Amino acid sequence: MLTFMAVVQKTDGRWCVVHYVEGRQRWKYFGRGAEAEKKARDYDASLKNSGEVRCYRKRSKTFGPTLTELVDAYLKAKIATISPVSILNMTCKFESVILPQIGHLKAMKLTPSILDEYIVTRSSDVKMTTIHRELSDLQAVLNWSVKRRLLIRNPVQGYEKPKRDDEVIRPPSQSEIRAILSKAPDHLKRALTICYFTGLRPGNSELFSLTWGDVDLDADFIHILSAKKGGIRHRSIPLHPSFKRSLEKWNDQDSPKSKDPEKKKEPDKGKPLVHYRGKSIKSIKTTWKTVKRKAGITRRLRPYDFRHAFATAMLSAGGDLKSTSEMLGHTRSDTTTRIYQHTNEVMHRQNIDRLPDID
Repeated sequence: MLTFMAVVQKTDGRWCVVHYVEGRQRWKYFGRGAEAEKKARDYDASLKNSGEVRCYRKRSKTFGPTLTELVDAYLKAKIATISPVSILNMTCKFESVILPQIGHLKAMKLTPSILDEYIVTRSSDVKMTTIHRELSDLQAVLNWSVKRRLLIRNPVQGYEKPKRDDEVIRPPSQSEIRAILSKAPDHLKRALTICYFTGLRPGNSELFSLTWGDVDLDADFIHILSAKKGGIRHRSIPLHPSFKRSLEKWNDQDSPKSKDPEKKKEPDKGKPLVHYRGKSIKSIKTTWKTVKRKAGITRRLRPYDFRHAFATAMLSAGGDLKSTSEMLGHTRSDTTTRIYQHTNEVMHRQNIDRLPDID
């Protein structure tokens, strides 16, 4: 007969169940993390239900898994059901923003007051819309943990997230584009030029995955593997004459030097189109902020808005909606019209101006 039993977390993070048999202490270990704690508590519950335990030690002072442990378990469980890009974005968001502030807390000790402080801290750097998304992701982890029996309840269930402050960000004007490119180092200039002339998404999924193997200067096309967002998987964008001249210049810069000037070498097909001194890059955020400041632009503007500039310029000039939508990687044209409502207003104004005067 077991006489004493308790679920305990050791100082090294391991979860275990301790019990006494005829006065002698026995330990059963289950490893570290949220899943290990669940196994330990399930084992504890099974012995309680079986009637093998008649007396219990006081419960451990530990307060369940930390938020970091729950996030880790959540992301591992969602690998099979969420796109790799979404997993990557969520991982970056948690590891760089959320967990450094509250990840050390035991999940059950999370309170509305702690989230209030989180909002105050974050609001000095980002919009409320961004904070709203971050807290939505945190709530998703907590609710999932309850379903998996890693938590007995969501400690901040019903917490009222801040209201979104969505705003329509105007695409960069031609003067803003020229000002930014004049201050941009080579890798940022390449990135923004590609976004403007192709409409691709700036980031790991599309821009930073481009290589010289995706460029066909003879056929005047650049081939893009679309982000996994349920849209078109591959798309080929014709090269604008100005963009082709830039690509030819970069091609020369990235080609191995040849002793024989008549034997021109081509860049390695696997070499990234956007790189920093030959090395691949994963982000341009820091460089973007510096260049934007040097260009004297104080309004809100993102590298993503160069993609919007691509679509806005074509639609405003009367370009075909279906063709534009396909080049953006949208499967449906109404997605394009919904996102680019500001363009619709410009086109509506142009149509109104075509009405004949009745005076």
